[in-house]
Amino acid sequence: MSSIMQKAVFVNQIGKDLALGERAVPKPGKEEILIKIHSTMLLPHDTYGRDLGLFIAENLPYVLGTNITGTVKAVGQDVTGYEIEDRYAFLDARGTAEIPEHISFEDASCFPVNVVTSAAALFLPIGLGFAAPFPDGELGKTLDLSFNANRATVIIGGGSNVGKIAIQFARMAKVGKVITVASTKNRAHLLKLGATHVIDRLSAMRLSVIACLHPIEKCAEQAKDKGVPARVGFIRGTLEFLGSLSTGLWRILPKWIEEVHLWIPNYRVVDGLDIVAIEEGLDSYRDGSSVVPLIIRPNY
Repeated sequence: MSSIMQKAVFVNQIGKDLALGERAVPKPGKEEILIKIHSTMLLPHDTYGRDLGLFIAENLPYVLGTNITGTVKAVGQDVTGYEIEDRYAFLDARGTAEIPEHISFEDASCFPVNVVTSAAALFLPIGLGFAAPFPDGELGKTLDLSFNANRATVIIGGGSNVGKIAIQFARMAKVGKVITVASTKNRAHLLKLGATHVIDRLSAMRLSVIACLHPIEKCAEQAKDKGVPARVGFIRGTLEFLGSLSTGLWRILPKWIEEVHLWIPNYRVVDGLDIVAIEEGLDSYRDGSSVVPLIIRPNY
């Protein structure tokens, strides 16, 4: 029996234009689920993947887009707890959360990679090591967050979507001081989200320099060469990286969204696989300016 084909937009060569093509609709294997994509939000790492090969250079041709929402179409062997046509936000088979009824697919597609990246940075030992505001086990479990009360964190880029989620997570974790570096035009909003201090990004770095480079080894080399005492780490927004915290985070995520604990950013939507619009959405992340993210609805 021939495979069912679907259209997709591919990165075929790093640094080159995207290309429209076809690939087979996959069949879910053991412990896998098949999602029909309703929407996916483009993120900065998609731009760096297309332009520089970040995360994808060894896996060409590659289809960008990891902040995914959609409906369950099939389940593989040993998969339980999913019904066909259920609505899910999706990162991979272990990273799924059912979308609350009053939340749109588009709103939900703002979360998967962004929440995992923020959680990894704040709550893993390789990151800042704060006590997490979600349990490993049952949702009703009492959490001890007293460890966080006398600690502080500085969040660079608090005006970005990941930065805003990190501020909210730090607030929910009861971190004593949540300092963020951002544009002053966002001050009131960031304070409302949970920041305790907002430092103007245009004046904050007069006495020091923070460098974030890919690959991360280059940043470590520069810190060493200049005698800067720094612990350098690279945080990835993947389920493998988040490890044991994944289950608790994805279990509580629908509750947080439904109870409006997490802010939903502005975004714009393009219907269909419009390569010109997709390229423009990726290009918008290049210069580091404020961006209204683009959500693609490929099946419209």
